[in-house]
Amino acid sequence: MDIIFVDAFQQSSVISFPIGINLLSTIVNANSNYTSQVISFPNLLAEKKVPDNILIEKNYETITKYILSKNPKIISFYTMGSSFFISLIIAKNIKTINAEIKIVFAGPHVSLCGPKTLETFDFIDVVAIGEGEQNVISIIDFFNGKEKIENVKGICYRKSNQIVFNEPTPLLDNLDDLPMLNLKMDNLPSTIPIETGRGCPYNCTFCCTKTFWKRKVRLKSTDRIINEIKHYMKKYGIRKFDFIHDLFTANKKNILEFCSKLVDLDMGIKWNCSARADTLDEEIIRLMARSGCSKILLGIETGSQRMQSVINKYLTISEVKNTIQLLDKYGIDMQVNFIYGLPTEKEEDLLESLKLIRFCVEEMLIQETTIHRCMCFPGTHIYLTEKDTLTFNEKNFYLFKFPAKNHIDFIKRYPDLFSNLFTLDSILLDKYFYLDIFVNYVYNYFAFRTPKTIKEIIAYYNNSLLEFYLDYESELERMAALLTRTVYYEDNLSDVREEMYRSLVLFIKNKMTDDFILELLKFEEEIMKTVLAENTKESQAKSFDYDMLLYYQSLKKKKEKCKLLFTVTKNKEVKIYRDI
Repeated sequence: MDIIFVDAFQQSSVISFPIGINLLSTIVNANSNYTSQVISFPNLLAEKKVPDNILIEKNYETITKYILSKNPKIISFYTMGSSFFISLIIAKNIKTINAEIKIVFAGPHVSLCGPKTLETFDFIDVVAIGEGEQNVISIIDFFNGKEKIENVKGICYRKSNQIVFNEPTPLLDNLDDLPMLNLKMDNLPSTIPIETGRGCPYNCTFCCTKTFWKRKVRLKSTDRIINEIKHYMKKYGIRKFDFIHDLFTANKKNILEFCSKLVDLDMGIKWNCSARADTLDEEIIRLMARSGCSKILLGIETGSQRMQSVINKYLTISEVKNTIQLLDKYGIDMQVNFIYGLPTEKEEDLLESLKLIRFCVEEMLIQETTIHRCMCFPGTHIYLTEKDTLTFNEKNFYLFKFPAKNHIDFIKRYPDLFSNLFTLDSILLDKYFYLDIFVNYVYNYFAFRTPKTIKEIIAYYNNSLLEFYLDYESELERMAALLTRTVYYEDNLSDVREEMYRSLVLFIKNKMTDDFILELLKFEEEIMKTVLAENTKESQAKSFDYDMLLYYQSLKKKKEKCKLLFTVTKNKEVKIYRDI
């Protein structure tokens, strides 16, 4: 095998299709006499072709042997910040075993720190910067003595103990020129990604894509995207698509044209995309829904109007809420993302974010509402301004994210390369260290399982999620440890969530002095048990110290003994009657 493209290392339970490296492999196989292959460990994990715990550090040798079994002459590692250190360790292992194999590092992360990577690690032969479609064959030609390295654009390499950075590869002007992809996989994903464009015109301080894509927006034409959809439908029977672009709705005229054509063709597909809330209006949303849009990813980042300006996002919070309501009106699901611990963020800013999160979860019922700690990626404005204040928190590294304790010293030596694994100097991150786990895996889950109980609990804590968090914080380290096992071992996430649920129930029963909350929890638990019960024909009678039907109908709390019958219809709807 002339070249193997290795996908970024990450855990996965679903089959995906890494567009970038498959595109490069397609170009190599179609436009040269070289042979290439893609290795995706996320997919191998999803297909159960490798051990579930292969990404644990003790199994890095297994990964190395698997790659070497393909007899590659060149190995190109696609790098992402979350697993960059794993790619480096595997590459070093390979070079130690066979020094003749040429190692190329490419992809988003190394494109932001290429010269420093080469300077630090001598087992890497070449770093490819930015887009690779125009130089991938030239790189292979160089390793085969058919091209001078000085003529290969867009790469870093060593020459006379110096790091040389060749002229950058120009960005592709016309994305329609890219080839269609052939999906050479044993099992196809149910949803196929289609790259619809590259680049984002905005300048958010936490984002590195503006460095990678140079803030130049390039879109595939409507006809090209339609043809790709037809290609995958006809050849593989796929009818669900992820449209991949940081800002699919960047151009209103284009999105309206595209959606109108989908409606006219009546293709019967479902599709997802990413968008900024301020690029959507009712005209666009209505047409997107008609054309088959089923889900949109919205990066809101912060509910604080002040912080929107600080991070150069500049969304208007009232307009964000209006957009969310419009998407809900037209039946489009949402994934809504937030960040906390941003530079200069204060507690009052975080409270505004949590207020908006509660709106998304409790009022708009958006199940995929998440918040994440701010990460400092190379090439971002945050990195340039905050890199000297970064600290390494071992708990942050190996607890929940990366159970690789033996490599902590290795990572700590290179903050410039692994800055996203370090911690920003943030009072909020220190004080609310597990807030992301609390919101994403505790509050969010229970808000949909016991919706009224969670509201009453938050009310008990002076209507503050943060007060609730602080009282529950002692349990969260154990929750994080459970999630670590879920992410990197064989544990089932549903089992972990059940354990979390039991933990919260025990906490409520031991900690809360409000007897109504305990009765409400008992009531909503009974609803859930009724839904999950195998025998749904017989009604189950339960007694309560409060009139729970009255509360559910009017939110009035009346302490009065009542007996209720729980039953489930054929449609799995719970019906509750008074037992008189």
